[in-house]
Amino acid sequence: GPLMAGMRDINVDIIGKSAHGARPQHGTDAVVAAAQFVNQAQTIISRNVDPVDTAVLTLGVIKGGEARNIVCDRVHMEGTLRTFDDGVADMVKGRLYDILSGLEKGMGVETRCYETMAFPAVVNDRALTQRAKERLDESDIAHVEKVMISEDFSCYQRKVPGLFVFLGVRDEGHDAPLHTKEFGFDEKYLLTGMEYVARMAGLSDEK
Repeated sequence: GPLMAGMRDINVDIIGKSAHGARPQHGTDAVVAAAQFVNQAQTIISRNVDPVDTAVLTLGVIKGGEARNIVCDRVHMEGTLRTFDDGVADMVKGRLYDILSGLEKGMGVETRCYETMAFPAVVNDRALTQRAKERLDESDIAHVEKVMISEDFSCYQRKVPGLFVFLGVRDEGHDAPLHTKEFGFDEKYLLTGMEYVARMAGLSDEK
């Protein structure tokens, strides 16, 4: 079943018109429009996504402005959308376009919204999962809940049945989370990974 969320990289540009900060009436402030966008975008998950579904929208980058006394004419934002359902992702993306369209009409800015990377959720094949468990000792298996992090292994699973697993490498000397500068592991666990791969040889050929 589902293990890791699908991901879409969201990029937004808001283009206004520069002016002197003491004469804002001669410009179109992209920062103010961007602030409106951020606030409205955060309501999509809480007010448009069915509560029984799961989705996360994080805007992690916002860049704009050159000086404190200049009305900003351009803001660039970058974010990530995570969900297990392509339909939910499409709905969220549509709502982002709706919000930007409203800003264009209401605040006089120009906007762009585009993706730079996207891939679906990791969904493990149930038959492969069961056959893999039969090749392992119960003590070697830790059942995990699905997570909102993503993995492009899912692109293979769209072509053929696939099985994605986590290899545990945490010990007393290595407990930093993944994707942090402190992350590290004892390379002896690579042997564990090799043993797992050897046990899984020919798994997809079984009936």
